[in-house]
Amino acid sequence: FCALMRSRYFPVSWRVDLKYWGYLLSQSYLVGLAMVFRRSVVNAGILFLTALATPHAVGLLNAGLRIMQVIELLPSPLSMPLLPPFARFALDSKERLFEALGHAMRVFAIIGFPLCGFVLVLAGDIIRFTFGPAFGDAASALSVMSLAIALLFPTSLYFAGFSGLGRRSF
Repeated sequence: FCALMRSRYFPVSWRVDLKYWGYLLSQSYLVGLAMVFRRSVVNAGILFLTALATPHAVGLLNAGLRIMQVIELLPSPLSMPLLPPFARFALDSKERLFEALGHAMRVFAIIGFPLCGFVLVLAGDIIRFTFGPAFGDAASALSVMSLAIALLFPTSLYFAGFSGLGRRSF
């Protein structure tokens, strides 16, 4: 049914512009590399711990990491809509861009610091609610990792800020 509807009412012609793809790749490869390194750093700790510790310790660390990975997703939907205004401000004047970036950093810090404190104080309850009482010892790992939340929110604006400045690559 979908193929029939698409071929009859919504014909799609595939056009590939290799020059434009080259431009897109040249402008985005540093962001892609940063994302690969960020993911590998998160998972490298688990791999090292697997080789050096017991499966129980790996499970406890992994429980805290899972909570942090969910929290890590929160700033993205908030920072991505700022990309178009930052790009407009950069075209108008750099001062307006830096002023808007400063305001956004303050708002993201206002979100990030209380969330950091919330997770730090309630780490045990969050772990027990999410994974059950058997993972109660993972609360200390989550407490230590929760300190990164304070920096996670403001630094999520770097991509939008660098994109607005046109500095995604060297």
